[in-house]
Amino acid sequence: MSTRSAEPTPWAAAAKMIRHDLKRAFPTVTFKVRSDSYSGGCSIDIHWTDGPTTDQVERLTGRYQHGRFDGMQDLYEYSNSRKDIPQADYVHTTRNHSDAVTAAAVAFVNRAWGWNLAYEPNQYGRMAITNDGLRGNCSGWQSQDVYRTLYSLSLICPIGHATLPGDAYCPDCGHDLHPIDDEETNVSLAAVDWESTVNTM
Repeated sequence: MSTRSAEPTPWAAAAKMIRHDLKRAFPTVTFKVRSDSYSGGCSIDIHWTDGPTTDQVERLTGRYQHGRFDGMQDLYEYSNSRKDIPQADYVHTTRNHSDAVTAAAVAFVNRAWGWNLAYEPNQYGRMAITNDGLRGNCSGWQSQDVYRTLYSLSLICPIGHATLPGDAYCPDCGHDLHPIDDEETNVSLAAVDWESTVNTM
């Protein structure tokens, strides 16, 4: 009986390479990367909390997606297919935020606009953004400014330390966070040694 292990599927191999790339670019952030297949396709799901923005992550992971689904024509377009790396049909990214970061973002927006939002348990016991002590999700459009702030804000300094919304300098290394220069971070495509990554698969 042969003991040789089966070759990984392309989507599983792509997930492994994504883990490698993310670990190299953001060594202090924990990412959960899972691959899956189903009738008619395959996908990779990436989850993390705080850390880099979705755009920063997708700069590294977008190359692992074959293309995109065209809803107008009801077909999948293989517009990004490559032969040098394994790929999946879809690469989904989901960024979550911790309670500490959300509370800091609320405080940051309050200082900027003179609002009185709070981040506290609602009537169901779940943490929610409230306005002037009103229970429930009663902050309306103001809460959207909090989420817009969180979406666009990287929560790691160029060295890789965790930061909070409103920090002018990294609390660990003192790096100036306004603005963060992407060239100083490890998120550039040049930061990942693609050839050595493929050769170690």
